[in-house]
Amino acid sequence: MNSSRLRIGLLLLAFTFSGAAGLILQLVWTLTVSTLYGVSAHAIATILAAFMGGLALGSWLGARILARSSTHALTLYAVSEVVVAIGAIGLHWLFDQSQGLAPLFATLLPGSEPISLSIRWLILTGLFLIPTSAMGASFPFLCRGLTQDNESPVARLISLAYGANVLGAAVGCIATSQILLMAIGVWNSVLMASALNVVAAAIAWSMAKRTASSVESSPRESTKSILSNGVLAGLIGVSGASAMAFEVVWSRMVRQALWLANPFQAFAQVLSGILIGMAAGALLLAVVRLSQRRALYLFGWIQWSIAILCILGITQLRWGLAEFWAGDLTRLYRVLSVGILGAGALLLGMGFPLLASVHPQSSARLGRLYACSALGGVIGTLTGGFVLIPVLGVRLSLLVLAAGFILTGGLALGIPHWSRVGRTFLWTVRLAVMSLMMVVGLGHLTQDQLDFQCDGCTLLWLNDGLEATTAVVRTPSGEVTLYTDGRSITPGALPQRTLTALMIAPKVDRVLSIGFGSGQLAEMVARGFPDTQFDCVELDGNMAKTTDFFGTSDLLSLPNFELYVDDGRQHLLRSPTAYDVIIADTFTHSINTQIYGAGFFSVARRSLTSNGSFFITVPLQDLPSVNEAEIILRTAFESFPFVYVLAPQGMVAILGRTQPLDWASGIRTLPQSLAGELSFELSADDVYLMEDSILNAFVTERVNSDDHPYFFPLTQHSSPTVAQAMHAQIRALGGLATLDQPPMRGRPVRPL
Repeated sequence: MNSSRLRIGLLLLAFTFSGAAGLILQLVWTLTVSTLYGVSAHAIATILAAFMGGLALGSWLGARILARSSTHALTLYAVSEVVVAIGAIGLHWLFDQSQGLAPLFATLLPGSEPISLSIRWLILTGLFLIPTSAMGASFPFLCRGLTQDNESPVARLISLAYGANVLGAAVGCIATSQILLMAIGVWNSVLMASALNVVAAAIAWSMAKRTASSVESSPRESTKSILSNGVLAGLIGVSGASAMAFEVVWSRMVRQALWLANPFQAFAQVLSGILIGMAAGALLLAVVRLSQRRALYLFGWIQWSIAILCILGITQLRWGLAEFWAGDLTRLYRVLSVGILGAGALLLGMGFPLLASVHPQSSARLGRLYACSALGGVIGTLTGGFVLIPVLGVRLSLLVLAAGFILTGGLALGIPHWSRVGRTFLWTVRLAVMSLMMVVGLGHLTQDQLDFQCDGCTLLWLNDGLEATTAVVRTPSGEVTLYTDGRSITPGALPQRTLTALMIAPKVDRVLSIGFGSGQLAEMVARGFPDTQFDCVELDGNMAKTTDFFGTSDLLSLPNFELYVDDGRQHLLRSPTAYDVIIADTFTHSINTQIYGAGFFSVARRSLTSNGSFFITVPLQDLPSVNEAEIILRTAFESFPFVYVLAPQGMVAILGRTQPLDWASGIRTLPQSLAGELSFELSADDVYLMEDSILNAFVTERVNSDDHPYFFPLTQHSSPTVAQAMHAQIRALGGLATLDQPPMRGRPVRPL
């Protein structure tokens, strides 16, 4: 008995390592591929679907290999883990080599067009095929080896294996996003994941050598199933699709509730929470022994419970529940959001083990069942990312998901009593009609409501876009304000962001702004500089739909203005023309790692004219300390031949150039049409050159790059006091600089 327990424990440990390695690789691949295809939700959904597609194929192949091979299952498992390790290293080497092809990918597969997305999915599926297929095959191999020569119930062992694997995945997800990528970088994270795969293989190989029998012992399960193979496979496929659609939609919902603007970090954090819940659910199920009929009944009730959670997840109900308790309403609302997501994940974790235990030979057919679940996951991911959210929005998507869970749960509860095909069809139709009636009856819950606190505000417009929820409100003072994911991005006193770059740049014939917002800054520039071609790129097309509320709708018809809905880096890679000025004017309350990285800076540098300038603000109000600002400054210094720091009152920004500024030409004055609207000034004293003497005064030597990213700490509340202190520190560094010509007041001013 002790020997059997030790064997089970070691194999579960191996599968935990395997799960951790799998999520390390998935997150590394997501981050790496985003440099080729962009950071949009479409890109993340495509990567996730390609990953799940490989798991489905591998599980199906694993089942066929088990049926035809006399090799011990644990030996096959060890081989699959080694294949994952070798494939991961080879794939990352291939990604490294293909970074130079990024402009080609951006040109041939632009934006989010259906054909381009389909080709991307096929390419990624082909690239991921070897390591992900080996991952998929490892699950049936391990479970077959785990159930050999053990007296424990097979269903319990499968639940333990599934729970251990998902728990390892959760640990790997958290460790990668919070520690590994920042501490050791991308390549070393891949090597660590591969090492975990090799350790798992060594454990399984050792267990295989110690086991005398290479053939599974006589089944300890019943020989009669209450479900046909086709019905069970269908239920598992639908369950897998529902779970992944749930993950996509709820990830978007919680990202909005928690103000997680950074797409990669939001994906990693929400995925970590879901995996923890799923692991807990599967491990909890392992301590309960259920018959086939009871397992199917429990699955049905779980599906209905998840449907209730989906309904509770709709904005109006979450706010209503939060109001029942005393305290900070916004904080309670966020706790409820996380709690509902966690409860749903806990229940989802029980789904596959429950259905797998219904089959009388689950250990023998587990690969096929897992393949059905993974294939359903592909469908659910694509449906959630490309249909539900962009077409229906978050709120209505939750109702549709609830209807799907009700239908699946009803089928599971009714199937044991349906002996005839006609009766089964009739009950299916009834459940479908009931689900449709529920969606229609509760449709009022999908009416536009603010997903954040804004006391006394009147909602004018709201749309749940693919990237963010955009809202336009009128405040009690009568001001019209634009919010994205609950944070105001109306310019206010920020015209400096765009206009400062135009005042100091030698040429402004062709300008690109990355970030559109309400269009107010874009209109200001396009009308004030009529001889300048002003292009603007915005990741979420929602923003362009708000122009009517801010009086900027005519901007889209101006002859010198062009708006592109695209990822900024992708636009620069495919743009055939160079820009005199590139302005990164993005929403940064949760700082986008790639926007402030050497990879993006280098792409921007290559897109400049010979005398061009790249301008980006340093978001001091969203940084916890000056150390993070120093990382941004040093990263810019490593990316451009000449870097200038602009520190006028209330702002710190970076100007990156390939040539030094010509101080003899002075600072450009604003057009009269704009000078009357704005009160700020920029002098030569506000500008200084970054050089070694300044860098030596920095506390940190960190550079943020694609290979060694730095995830800036998330801040949800701006701190003006801290920002002012950091502004003073950074401005003081200018005293260490020696410009080619000392910056003195009275320098020539260039009229427009």
